[in-house]
Amino acid sequence: MNKTTLSALAVLAACFALAPAQAQAVNPNMYAEFGYTQYNAKESDSGYTLKFSPAAVTGTIGYQFTPNIAVEGLFGLGAGEGKIKLNGVKVGVKGQVTKAVGVYFKPSIAVSDSIDLFARIGWVHTELEMSVPGASITDSDNGASYGLGANFNISKTSYIQASWMNYYKKDGFKIDGINVAYGFRF
Repeated sequence: MNKTTLSALAVLAACFALAPAQAQAVNPNMYAEFGYTQYNAKESDSGYTLKFSPAAVTGTIGYQFTPNIAVEGLFGLGAGEGKIKLNGVKVGVKGQVTKAVGVYFKPSIAVSDSIDLFARIGWVHTELEMSVPGASITDSDNGASYGLGANFNISKTSYIQASWMNYYKKDGFKIDGINVAYGFRF
């Protein structure tokens, strides 16, 4: 693992350690989630395909307006680069999602006492970096974002979450990913 990944995992571990202290509900409608995302980035254009799979740590803060409607803010930081493949061949370039910031509308439904299914629909600002030893290029853009997932309740105040999200899709370039998170209501 590289230093960035280790640092990101250390911050995530500290958040997990502090989560039980938040278990005494101040406002049961507020919640926070700390997770890890494995992105898949792909661009297809004029006969070539470029792919890479970077990683990120994410934090989400949300407010549950009704049992079935919430609004969330998302922040993600790059936690690992992906080696870029051009038409399936590594080209010595690395790609990373350095930052993602988003706002989401989140409808959900409880299918049992222990499982909630949800969708996310919103907007995200994503920053990318492509690098070779000694040089890098950064770019950013905004766009619609959406996804599906499930919360698996551990208790009334904590849960594990699994989700798939589409973070970006424009002009033949897309970024989606699988996210696993720990959430707690406070």
